[in-house]
Amino acid sequence: MARLTTSKSITTQQVLDNTRFLSSQNLRSVQTKLTATKGQLIKLADTAVYSHLLSEKEKELLRNAAGIVGAVNLRIAAAKEKKQRDEKQRQANLDARAKSALRIAKNAFLLPTGSTAECIEVVRVALILNQLQVMKGFYPAEEFSAKLIAEARQAPSAWKTAEASLQYEVRSMAIEILRSVQNHIVYELDHCDVQAGFDSLVARVAEARPRVIEQRAAVLHVWLDALESCGREVHA
Repeated sequence: MARLTTSKSITTQQVLDNTRFLSSQNLRSVQTKLTATKGQLIKLADTAVYSHLLSEKEKELLRNAAGIVGAVNLRIAAAKEKKQRDEKQRQANLDARAKSALRIAKNAFLLPTGSTAECIEVVRVALILNQLQVMKGFYPAEEFSAKLIAEARQAPSAWKTAEASLQYEVRSMAIEILRSVQNHIVYELDHCDVQAGFDSLVARVAEARPRVIEQRAAVLHVWLDALESCGREVHA
């Protein structure tokens, strides 16, 4: 069966260069289709019920075509395997970066342990991170503020007291802060190392803090009133 020679065949690197936006799974799909195509060409040349209707020259052309498809498929397979290795390494690096970012975030943004002051600080940080489009960036600042006010003012229910509701909202907000900081460092600041990315974010938070606290004073007042109206510290 005729095959492409090394000098004329497509190379693995050429496949990689021309499929840089495709995943290994995409290449696996291409490989499957090429394997089927090669099989069909060979079948048409040698074993199909109408193979005898073809001339020997036509059959040889089909075999040659099958050889070309097979040669290309070998390069596709090699490129797929290279992409798989690269994807695994990329994911391992990403997982390590995410783990490191979360550890640093947890050390800096501790979950509230009980005081009203801690709970208010969670709300402040959430407002600042939203303003910086780090947390809930799809909510404009005004809409995010309205959302926080509504959460603070929600009425107690038969199965959840006002204190329990505030406890839930504060803790959820604190966890979302950690998750948002982690994701921002991992994906938005991937051009620098984790600590440098975190330090950069902390500097931005510090710079924006006075302005956001002044602009969102109404939100903080609503939350302070809600927390104090419980008559005791909120254990978040």
